[in-house]
Amino acid sequence: MAQSDEVLVAAARDGDRAAVEALAARYLPLVYSVVGRGADRDLDVDDIVQDAMVRVVTGVSTVRQAGRFRSWVVTIALRQLADARAEARRARLTRGEDQPDGLPDTADPSADFVGLAVLRQVLDVEQRGIAEAARWLDPAHRTVLSLWWLEAGGHLTRAEVADVLDLPAAYAGVRVQRMREQLDVARSVVRALDASPGCPALREVVAGWDGEPDPLWRKRIARHVRDCPQCTERSRRLPAAEGLLAGLPLLAPPPKAAAGGWALKAFALAGGAAALALALVIGVTVWRQPDEPRREVPAARPPATAQAPAPSSPAASPAAPSPSVPPFFATVPAVPKVAEFAPAGAVRQQQRVAGRDNGQSTRYGDRSVWIFGDTTLKDPFGFLSNSGAATKDLDASDGIDLTSGSPVAVDASKPPVELIVRSGTELEYERTHPARFAFWPGPVVADPARGRILVFYGKLCRAADPCTGPIGKGLGTGIAAIDMGTGAVTRLTAVNGPAVTSLEGTDPTMFFPDGAGFSSAAVTVGDVLYAYGACTYQGCKLGKVGLADVTDRRKWTFWTGGGWTADPAAGAFTIAAGAAGQTVLYAPALKAWINTFMPYGSNDVMFQVGGAPFGPWSKPVKAAPVPAGGDAANYALFAHPEYARQDGLVQYLTYFNPASGEQRIARIRFQPGRT
Repeated sequence: MAQSDEVLVAAARDGDRAAVEALAARYLPLVYSVVGRGADRDLDVDDIVQDAMVRVVTGVSTVRQAGRFRSWVVTIALRQLADARAEARRARLTRGEDQPDGLPDTADPSADFVGLAVLRQVLDVEQRGIAEAARWLDPAHRTVLSLWWLEAGGHLTRAEVADVLDLPAAYAGVRVQRMREQLDVARSVVRALDASPGCPALREVVAGWDGEPDPLWRKRIARHVRDCPQCTERSRRLPAAEGLLAGLPLLAPPPKAAAGGWALKAFALAGGAAALALALVIGVTVWRQPDEPRREVPAARPPATAQAPAPSSPAASPAAPSPSVPPFFATVPAVPKVAEFAPAGAVRQQQRVAGRDNGQSTRYGDRSVWIFGDTTLKDPFGFLSNSGAATKDLDASDGIDLTSGSPVAVDASKPPVELIVRSGTELEYERTHPARFAFWPGPVVADPARGRILVFYGKLCRAADPCTGPIGKGLGTGIAAIDMGTGAVTRLTAVNGPAVTSLEGTDPTMFFPDGAGFSSAAVTVGDVLYAYGACTYQGCKLGKVGLADVTDRRKWTFWTGGGWTADPAAGAFTIAAGAAGQTVLYAPALKAWINTFMPYGSNDVMFQVGGAPFGPWSKPVKAAPVPAGGDAANYALFAHPEYARQDGLVQYLTYFNPASGEQRIARIRFQPGRT
């Protein structure tokens, strides 16, 4: 398992050469991407990256806040880029060139970074359009685009972008918005120039243009595009840039890096063990990392916010290092075969538990945290609409022990309790009405940066009109936070979103109304949360938000099939829906995202693979049937990634059996498919 930045930085400060090598290997792709995507055409990206990496390697001993190491590295890269721009400008002025953004006559076209590095990726037409439009931006906007590109790809958080720009998050957002406005103008310019057949009037406008991107010509061409119906139509309906950039991998350095070209100068400049480490990393090992040859990015850990409770004690911090951010792919991965599917017994529950359904889990530090739905207790009888448990048993080969009565403490002496509880307003409503409220948990995700577990849940009412029926009446969906230091459970309050009406009135803890909620599956990628919901027979839609901003409905966006929108109703269907939910996870050995589920009214275990949380996804494939659950079908089939083995080839699944009340376990082993 890859060591965290904190561990490596501490070791590097103590002179550990291997730690310096590991940090250089981890951050060279990021530095290369930051510099390359923000550089002008006449700058030598390789030299700038080399100088930046020398400063990173020689300066790592001075780093005191390991949690900010990534933003520190990016800041160094941008400073080197700014210095190179200033030097290039002085050189242009010395040559007597009037326009700072112009290119010298001797510029080598083969040195164009956009042509050689960005376009070396497997980009579609729209992604190439963004890469070309970047050349039309003002230099300051190119710097912001470089950062935002990495944010959209999951390599930086907005907090880190703000840290690098040395601005509050709100002001950093303004800078990003201004850049995006100019980027969209530049994209319309690129579309108009690339159109075939071209616009005759535009040919007249650009008659004196030398063919090189320039701010003055950008304004002239954009003015024509706005006034020309033909060009305006071609630039209409530009796909959202963040959707096109989401998940793009970091850029690979040019061949000379693998041959040690940068290492020679680095050795001369840096000296000592740091230079040798840099030479070894850049010259030999950087692009041969196991399983993830194109990308290894540490999980983001921005500081806590006012809306996110911080850990209440050191015990709340996870002991295990944060995993690398998994990659995204632009195509459907090869569909694996099922080499083995075998029953593996039932989950061993706490002695007072007679049965409980749902059962989704996540890893937090050294333990697995499970949250359940309807829970029946015995001796004496009791009923809870939700409960939880924790275990340090992370080996499912001999079954799973969940004898704990709490999602925070591994303590079998205390019985389960209801975690998500009724508010005072709800209790008052129940006092004067026959209806009763309940809360059904959905997906569970860890948020270690804020010392908490997030639990998505559906609120419903039962017992009497208008809440009659087999399962009552759904009222909406919310998110609860479990403080992993104190065990306190808080129903988070949604802000900046449409009001959701419940029986007792407007409920500020409801994020979405019934039927339009995003509580079917959830997965985190770095510090970004992807939540699935609004499911129908057509599938489930997908929402995205930063973990730090989860309570701000204005920050949520929804996948349209080609980009992201603020309107959940405009979202597109992505994964197939399961009975009571499903699990989305990444399997490194398959280089694929997997959705595991059990369809409504079926006992078949199904899966599909995707290139990213938003797809593209394969058609569902049947893995195997499981024994029927009595008169009713089994449901609530979930995978548990913390129990996976062999880099995800072996997965452990659980499902609820209505006849026995058990959480039954099944082991599935995949065999990688052929592309």
